[in-house]
Amino acid sequence: MFAQCLTPHLAVLNSCVDHDNPNGSGIPVESEVIVMSSGLVPVPVSEIGVDLPFNEFDNRNADIGIDIFGNALGCPWKEPSITQLPGCTNVIALGPDDVIPANATVVVFVTATTENIDLANSDFNFTNICEQDRLVYVLQSACERTAGAFANGPPASGDPLRTITVISDCGLRGFTYNTLEVDPDDGSFFLVGTNPLGNLGCDLPVIPVTCPPIDTTFFICDPMGELPTVTAEQLSSIYPPSVLSVSFHPSELAAGENNNRITEYTPNGSPSDTLFARIVYTENLCVTAGSLFIEYQNTPAVTMALSGPILGCDADSDGEGEFNLRRWDTESAVANPSPITGMQEAWTRLRTPRLSAARRPPSLPAPGYSPARETWCASNWNLKPEPS
Repeated sequence: MFAQCLTPHLAVLNSCVDHDNPNGSGIPVESEVIVMSSGLVPVPVSEIGVDLPFNEFDNRNADIGIDIFGNALGCPWKEPSITQLPGCTNVIALGPDDVIPANATVVVFVTATTENIDLANSDFNFTNICEQDRLVYVLQSACERTAGAFANGPPASGDPLRTITVISDCGLRGFTYNTLEVDPDDGSFFLVGTNPLGNLGCDLPVIPVTCPPIDTTFFICDPMGELPTVTAEQLSSIYPPSVLSVSFHPSELAAGENNNRITEYTPNGSPSDTLFARIVYTENLCVTAGSLFIEYQNTPAVTMALSGPILGCDADSDGEGEFNLRRWDTESAVANPSPITGMQEAWTRLRTPRLSAARRPPSLPAPGYSPARETWCASNWNLKPEPS
């Protein structure tokens, strides 16, 4: 099985819960929070880790879980003492022997000190991450920290940037924030995205959808019954520029595990089929899956003569005018949702909407599926000296 990366989305940099320091120093310790998500396949808790900005000066303040090579980072995971989140009704706590399900929202508490009563007595509100009764999973470090993990205060000198990294079998995912820009009040957060820093007074923000699945359709027109082979490159050409890469698989599970890639697709004559696409977005390298519906047509494209002439306007009476082909899209869409395209003598594609009245009437492609063998029908084009 190929593991799927965990993706961090949010860190509450100035927590709304403080604890007495376990070392008796009198300096309170914040209960800091990370919100992340799993991808297409489940991830065992025992196989993940979190690299925190402020650590390594003693065992209680170490990083959590394991590194990319499977080595312990210092603080293990524990059976959480947090089983409730203010504002959420559907919460499951996961221990070190449990598994994070696919497509899950996960809240990580980086100190072991925090309990349900601490959150209940605070101003924390998690409602925005569990809208519509969304299930939320909780992980918790086994170490009672004696210092904050996020080092969110600006340093007296040196580099003000801090990085939080989540570790899973497929690699590292993290984000960096500037401590010089962090609001010092409780509830300030870093949200991965275009406007990362904010404060809603201890309400967690809505996490934007950064990795939406894409369900789309690829049409094959085969009037000669040749059952043409379509390459994966041709299938991927219909996806938007925001997609970095896409691969195709016979099942949703295979897409999630990145197994059994399909490099070519040959229709078997059935009118419809379904492949499953594994989609990687360019901006944040997040991975999602979607359905690719194959629509196959083996009947010839239908040639439809238009019901009347296409009218053009020659406003300055110079023998040339403009023809608005969009007026005929509705009629063409009876058999094909794509706009019609003007052609001259059924061969030369029009590069301008302006046509000379002296030219021969062009033809229009017959409605049909794409890619298709096109057939043609003649149409009359009338240029008039007044608006049409």
